[in-house]
Amino acid sequence: VEGMQPAKACEYLEKNIEDFQNATSGGDEEMEPVIKITRHEIVIPRCVVDYVKNRMPLLRNNCKNAEITFTASKSMSKQFAKLIIESEDEVAAFDAQHLLWKEVLTLCNHHDAPRTPKGLFKDLAFYGGELTTEHFNLLCPKLSKSNISQDCCENLRESAGMAAFEDFYRCTIWVQAMEDMGRINSNNRLVTDAFSGKRKIFFGSEPRRIPELWGHIIMRISEIKAGVKFVNMDMDKEHLPFISRVFENRPRGMAASFFDYLKRVTGASVRTDTFNQHCIRVDGTEGIPFGQRAIHLDGLEDSVAIHRKGTAEELIRLQMELMRDSRIRQHRWCFGRDWSLHVTEEPNNEVDGAQEKEAALLSPRPSVTRPSNKRYIANACMEISDITEVLNLDGSIAAHACVILYRYLNQVEENMSQSKQRDILLACLFLASKAQKECKWKRLEIILDATYKIFYAGAKFNPDGNEGAAWEKRILAMEEEILKSLEYDIFWGGIDWITTIATESGQMAEKVVKEVMELTLTGPVFASGPSIWLKLGPEYAFTAMAALLSLDIKHLFSTLSLNPLKLNDAVDLIITSILTNRASRQKGSKISHDIFKGRSDTFAKLKVAIKDICTTQMAATKIVGN
Repeated sequence: VEGMQPAKACEYLEKNIEDFQNATSGGDEEMEPVIKITRHEIVIPRCVVDYVKNRMPLLRNNCKNAEITFTASKSMSKQFAKLIIESEDEVAAFDAQHLLWKEVLTLCNHHDAPRTPKGLFKDLAFYGGELTTEHFNLLCPKLSKSNISQDCCENLRESAGMAAFEDFYRCTIWVQAMEDMGRINSNNRLVTDAFSGKRKIFFGSEPRRIPELWGHIIMRISEIKAGVKFVNMDMDKEHLPFISRVFENRPRGMAASFFDYLKRVTGASVRTDTFNQHCIRVDGTEGIPFGQRAIHLDGLEDSVAIHRKGTAEELIRLQMELMRDSRIRQHRWCFGRDWSLHVTEEPNNEVDGAQEKEAALLSPRPSVTRPSNKRYIANACMEISDITEVLNLDGSIAAHACVILYRYLNQVEENMSQSKQRDILLACLFLASKAQKECKWKRLEIILDATYKIFYAGAKFNPDGNEGAAWEKRILAMEEEILKSLEYDIFWGGIDWITTIATESGQMAEKVVKEVMELTLTGPVFASGPSIWLKLGPEYAFTAMAALLSLDIKHLFSTLSLNPLKLNDAVDLIITSILTNRASRQKGSKISHDIFKGRSDTFAKLKVAIKDICTTQMAATKIVGN
């Protein structure tokens, strides 16, 4: 015996030994036979009470060896009534219970008694057993208070375990709400408080199944008290089949499943719960020899079991994080590639402050593409924006074309002539036009006609001439080359989701969101580089433009799940692009906005203000990197 109070533990053991000896020792005195009374309780809906009372003589006549009586429901809402069945004969009591069940069920069907969403009658249940408040709270923790004007019982569907229990065993669990317990007199005053410290558990099921259901409840409570942890995996239920399946054709010596691996590494027994398919049962005590298990009178667990259980739970959490991250990346892929990982070189941006340096180590900085001709890339993006505007296409098509362009240039390394460079951007625009579903895609000759107006001002494109035919062939050949190089991975998620989320947040007017997005889908922002369009994403470009317009962006950090450090990088890249491409010959109408005419000192002040916002946000949410 070990612990803080060994004397108390010894006293407890001696008392139990004495009680056991007294119970097993036989005496000379003859003991009077104890009459065992079998008792059943049933809760019935208030709407059928009068009909049950009318049929009570017939019920009592059919159950001659059992007594059926109404008893006080002790309910303030009076939404249910309670019947008691008593008999010295256990078989007679069960027969009466079954007969009463069939009779009340018929009346409930005939009079349309309230039902649960599963189709079972709401306030029709048989008594299973009693639980202390402590045990009930172990079973159903953190239940909200019931509104007795609407419901007289606890809403056990709030507990994932009890909801799964009801679904698996096709029954209902009925427990009177504490707010409903009490008796009201004729003056509508509370006479007595009916709460006795015990919670009666009723089951809405056939009477013969009640002992089985009650046994499952008792077993669950005993497991929880013994230290078994039930991990709710409802948020990651799509991953459960993968971590619980048996590996086929596995190498020799490899665990048969992930659960077997956890058993081998931690020593804890891990398996799917019996009735809750979205729950994992972690038992740290299983495997410890019975003679070595400690008995704790104060309800504490063994330290070995706690360590095993905690390690297994942490490994499950890490595995879920890996699978969740893999799932997110697969949603971004079309044919198996994550383009944010194909951008390799890092910029020479300086990091100020110890906190930002630490975050920079945990969160890799954006990087640039392999081709060294940055001037060509910027001009190509500006020209794509101009051609798209001449064709009267949506800016998202230009953004898609720039994404395809960045992806392709990330795959090639050779130097290209100016004519081939233009063929590439036109092929990317042609692909983006055909990939979108907002409007009918433009024919190639129409795109070339608009391109002539940009490349050769005043010249007229002749699609029937030799020059036009040769140009079309080159672009179609380049289109095929791009598709093969990208392995047909031209899918892009678009920007509609950003505008929807930003508008539904309620912090930005729909008109303001559209104006910011229009400025985001312009040449200087497209030309800011693959770091934004391949690695960070359009949500960073949108938020950076909103910040440069001096709008309130604090809510966008949580709404769009942004990293403040990465947003600061996006702002730097966009400002650099605006200042670098200011002398460009882009003729788009959107470029006339004042934001694209700002001076260097103006942008320097904006950078400081935005950096302060990002620093404040990092300190507030304790973000140090993704």
